[in-house]
Amino acid sequence: MNTVAMKQKNKIHPHKFTLWMGIGSIVMMFAGLTSAYIVKRNQANWVTFEIPKLFWYSTVAILLSSALLFLAGKAFKQREMVKYRTLVTATAILGVLFLVCQVVGFMQLWDKGFTLQSTVSYSFCM
Repeated sequence: MNTVAMKQKNKIHPHKFTLWMGIGSIVMMFAGLTSAYIVKRNQANWVTFEIPKLFWYSTVAILLSSALLFLAGKAFKQREMVKYRTLVTATAILGVLFLVCQVVGFMQLWDKGFTLQSTVSYSFCM
């Protein structure tokens, strides 16, 4: 191999670098929000409330849609187009179900009187 090829081999692709920067940013944001939650829940105005069951259903829906999207990618690589289209359609349906569950769940919280101004606890739910 010549010198130029060796230097090219040792470089990281810009897309991979951007991906790692994005993952690092998400990890830092999660750590910041987690530490803010730990600090805020010990304050006097913290209110504990029950999360609507629809949020648990939406969590299952989004996890299942992620798994189906992964399987759709595998089906696409194997050129199984009928299976691919079916899995992508199921993923889209689960995505819509996730959004509906989120909207209805937040409407239930709103009906119970939770607003961004009412309690610090609710702001961590958003």
